Amino acid sequence: MHKSKNSFLEWLVYSLIFFFLYDIIWLLVDLPDFLQSVNGLYPELLIDFALCGLFSLSSLCLNRWLFRQRRFWREGHGHRVFVQNGLVVLGFNLLIAGGCELLLSLVAPKLMMQDIWGTSFLFGLIASLVALIHLSMHFSDMIVLKGKENLALQKRYLMMQLDPHFVFNSLSSLAGMIGEDPKMAEDYVVKLSHIYRYILQHIDKEYITLADGTDFIKSYLGLLNMRYDNAIVLHADDLHGDRDECILSLSLQLIIENAVKHNCPQSGIELHVSLGRQGDMLVIKNNRIYANHNNDQSVESYGIGISNLKQRYRLEGEAEPEFIAHKDSFEVRLPIIKRKQ
Repeated sequence: MHKSKNSFLEWLVYSLIFFFLYDIIWLLVDLPDFLQSVNGLYPELLIDFALCGLFSLSSLCLNRWLFRQRRFWREGHGHRVFVQNGLVVLGFNLLIAGGCELLLSLVAPKLMMQDIWGTSFLFGLIASLVALIHLSMHFSDMIVLKGKENLALQKRYLMMQLDPHFVFNSLSSLAGMIGEDPKMAEDYVVKLSHIYRYILQHIDKEYITLADGTDFIKSYLGLLNMRYDNAIVLHADDLHGDRDECILSLSLQLIIENAVKHNCPQSGIELHVSLGRQGDMLVIKNNRIYANHNNDQSVESYGIGISNLKQRYRLEGEAEPEFIAHKDSFEVRLPIIKRKQ
C-alpha cells in the first residue's frame, strides 16, 4: 500500500512537471492560442493533461524496466550505457506519440488541427526529456552506490590480508613451543585465543582509539614475550585522551610483527619499542638489533604490510604513514584520524 502510494505520488509529480513544461513551450510558441485555451477551452486542457499523464506513466514504467535490466548497466560501459538508454526512452515515447496521433486522427480529427506531426510528438519529446532527467538521477545514484560498495570491498580485502598473516606467525611460534615446553605452549594457546578473539571482533571495524590500540599492543607483546623470554620491552606514553582520535584497526599489530621479525630479540639483547604521539602522528619506534652485524629491517622489509597500510589510509582519504629507517632505529609514523561522528 505504501509503495503504491509513493508510485502514485511520483507519477503525479512527473505529470505536473510535464504539463508545466508543455504549457511554457505552448505559451512561448503561440501566446494567443494559449490564452484562448485558458479562457474557456477546458476540454482541450484536460486532454493535454491526460496525455501528459499517459506519457509520464509510460516513461516511468520504461525507466523502471530499464533499472531492472542488468545488461543495460554493465560495469565499465560508463556514459555510453546512459546514452543508449536515453535513445531507448526517446524511441519508445515517439512510438507512443505516433500511436496517439493515429488514434486521435481516427477518433477526434478536429483536435488534430490538421497536423500529423503535432501535439503528441511534442509530448513525446518533453516526456523523453523528463525521463532522461530521471534516468540521470538514477545513474548518478548507482555510480555513487557502486563506488561505496567497491570501497567497502577493498577495505574488507585489505583487512582480511592481515588475518592469515597473524594466524601463520602464531601457529609457527606454537609449533616450536610444543616440543620444548608443553606447559608454556598451553598458556600460549590461552593467550592466543584472547588475542584472536579481539582480532575477530575488530576485523570489521575501520578504526580503533589510541587507548584501545595501546591496550591491545600490551596484550599482544605479552603473547610474544612468551616466545622471546620477555626480551621485548614496551615504552608507551599515556594515550587515554580524546576517543574521537583513532588509527586504523590492526595497524599497530602489523608494525610490531615487522619489528620482531627483523630484530630477533633474545635474553640479554632486548628489543625496545616506544609508542608516543607527536602532533597528529602516532610514532612507533624500535631499536635495531644487529645480530651477527646484520639487520635487514627496512622500508622494503614490510612487503605486503607497508602496501596494505598505505592503501588503507589512502582509501580513508588520509595522509599516508611514514616509514623511516635510521642507523640504529626504525620509525613508523601513523596519521591520527579524527573519527567521523
